[in-house]
Amino acid sequence: IYEKFEELGVFRSSYENEMLNKLDNINNSLGDLSNKLKKLQSQMAYQNLVLTYNTFQLNDMKKLFKK
Repeated sequence: IYEKFEELGVFRSSYENEMLNKLDNINNSLGDLSNKLKKLQSQMAYQNLVLTYNTFQLNDMKKLFKK
């Protein structure tokens, strides 16, 4: 019976509960940070694509003006 109650967390101290809550908060914060980093990475990939395209266009324009 004790083991079943232990699995349910009946005998957790308030300190253990507080630590679990803080760890959950940290986990949620890390998840939010991870999502923001993924969004930033996506935006940077798009900007790199646009910059590459612009570079090729500028190179073509330079070739045209040299002729």
